[in-house]
Amino acid sequence: MTLTIRKLTATCMAPPKHAALRTVVDRFAQNRFAGDLADHLGPSLDRQPWLVRVRRLSVRVEIRAAELKDELLSRVWVAAFSRALFESLACPDGNGMVEVRRYRTHVEYLSFLVSELSKEGASPSWEYADAVRDYQSCSGLMSALIAREPSIIEPLLLHLHSERSLDPLLAQLDEVRLEEMVRALTLSGTSKPSAVKLLITVAEACSEEKHVRGWSVRSHRQVIRVWARLARTANRYSPRTVWVALQSLYALATDPERLAPEADAELELLLPERCSELLHEVRVELGRLNPEIAAAERLRLYEAMQNMAREHAPLMAKTQTGRQQRWITSEACGLLLAAPVIARLNWWALIPERVFRYVLAGTAAAQ
Repeated sequence: MTLTIRKLTATCMAPPKHAALRTVVDRFAQNRFAGDLADHLGPSLDRQPWLVRVRRLSVRVEIRAAELKDELLSRVWVAAFSRALFESLACPDGNGMVEVRRYRTHVEYLSFLVSELSKEGASPSWEYADAVRDYQSCSGLMSALIAREPSIIEPLLLHLHSERSLDPLLAQLDEVRLEEMVRALTLSGTSKPSAVKLLITVAEACSEEKHVRGWSVRSHRQVIRVWARLARTANRYSPRTVWVALQSLYALATDPERLAPEADAELELLLPERCSELLHEVRVELGRLNPEIAAAERLRLYEAMQNMAREHAPLMAKTQTGRQQRWITSEACGLLLAAPVIARLNWWALIPERVFRYVLAGTAAAQ
């Protein structure tokens, strides 16, 4: 455990004729106190939790002016400080006469800091005042973690999810920061399931996450929520894999015929490439199974999709007449609106192939 003193204030009260002794105290505080204290404490703090915060330590020492030398000052001051420190560490957490706060792990401290940063308009508690001033917001904290400690992001998100505190964090992050988090988590997946099992597992996990108004089932926020739920089990998929599965499930929910062996190939081109590949793998896997087993797997998939749609309605919304219609909630709607204009003016031939595929992918994402 490392001892850090945020602010050390030393006041020397000496008679006017010994005013020069203040320089001795200042010099010792600046140059020797930290090293002498570390030597005195040694490994005595190693059994303390990962982080212990003490708001204030007050130490008072008395030395005769004629005897004030560096060695005596070191022995007396360091001993008094150490005694006050251990007396504070013996106190329980709380805001009594000695204000102490303990955190068993780095993740635990960060989770409390996220909660503090999520408060709007409230003054930060003393334990987090410095961190709140440094990071300003949850977005600032996540940006710093992505740049300096990307390995801590996964355990932090899993801890927040287990404490049901993940949604407040996700609500304060914009799409740029969410995408950076997904990239930082990309290498966290280890499971490589069959395509059918992947869709069923993701659909079941998605249905267990409560719907949040305004959050699309295909958004970065939903991807991270589903990823976190699955990561706490044996099904550890990367966020990218979860994203592809959610996109594919949405496509199936709006058009179940995509699972048919004779699915329209041109319709598949409107989906992101990885989603088309996943749906193709699903059809191939179902085609290889015994007809009865394939029918049972298909039924499991449809039931999981129905539960997901029920929790996150409207995946498929109904009008007052009962007729089904598609709802569009996407940042790619501009490409969807531009597609008819491009087609009417016959500009397809003027668009490079790479840009053409981007327009198709964006159009599919908006559907």
